[in-house]
Amino acid sequence: MDSAKLAFQAQFYKNDLMMSLGTNTRPPVLIDENEFTQWQDRFVNFIERQTNGANMMKSLTEGPFIKPNQEIPATPDEVLRIKVDRELSANLMLALPNSIYNRVDHYKNYPNQMWEQLEKIMLGSSVATQLRHTRFMNNFEEFKAKESESLKSVFNKFCTVLNDLRKINVIKTELETNLKFLNVLQPEWNKSCHRLRNDVRISTMQIQELYEILMTDESIVLEKKAKLEKKNKKSVDPVALLMKQLAEQALSDNAYDGSTDDDGEALQKAMIILSQHYQKKFQPRSGSNNLRFTSGFKNALIPIVNPRSLNPRERK
Repeated sequence: MDSAKLAFQAQFYKNDLMMSLGTNTRPPVLIDENEFTQWQDRFVNFIERQTNGANMMKSLTEGPFIKPNQEIPATPDEVLRIKVDRELSANLMLALPNSIYNRVDHYKNYPNQMWEQLEKIMLGSSVATQLRHTRFMNNFEEFKAKESESLKSVFNKFCTVLNDLRKINVIKTELETNLKFLNVLQPEWNKSCHRLRNDVRISTMQIQELYEILMTDESIVLEKKAKLEKKNKKSVDPVALLMKQLAEQALSDNAYDGSTDDDGEALQKAMIILSQHYQKKFQPRSGSNNLRFTSGFKNALIPIVNPRSLNPRERK
């Protein structure tokens, strides 16, 4: 049942993808409203590839042909224009699903007005445009690689951010783009980034070239990162690790009990648990009086030997 459902979902997604891309004879369909700008580009490309593409684009931008005098028979050119307007309207209807077409069907005989209305609905007013502009700018300024994210993933996301800026006519220089990309990478890339910042080509190379140069260092960077993580893992203080675990346990117990103790009480609880743990670990077992421990200077654990347990020769 699950495999059949997955197969159906895969086929459904494939059909949606084919409809959104269009074919040579059918226009692309606006499946996702968030991809309106991409759909616009595909639709214009589809219109331009048609036999009467030039006249269709003229109708899309200037409006349909209106015959000046209805009493005079139409000339062949006028008949062609009317036919082109109908083809354009039909293509627009095919390209819009019912949920979107219902909002603009009033303009079905005026494809240019339908086109403008679609832009207003999908892209919003001037206020929405300004908010979109601000969001894209913030995405660029606040862009940062996630911990353990691959270089390829960071590069692909960064290119998407740059493409969004180009949509709002914001073009960054090669130097700005390259330095930004180097600055957002993880700390393990510091050595490679420092070398590239001092490269004389940094202000002229394309972002793709910068990415390809970094790719040559990726295996070395990942190897050094793995060795460092392994070293740090070995050098973990067991007492500090135990303290952290006990503190987390106390906090979780505190939350489970539904109490309202503050962090100080939770830490005190963790210290009590730690003290009990040390007592169990270092105090001698019952019935054994050979060794006992006492706290000395700075609470150090000092073993004290029971003289009675020593051999007679050792007592001398």
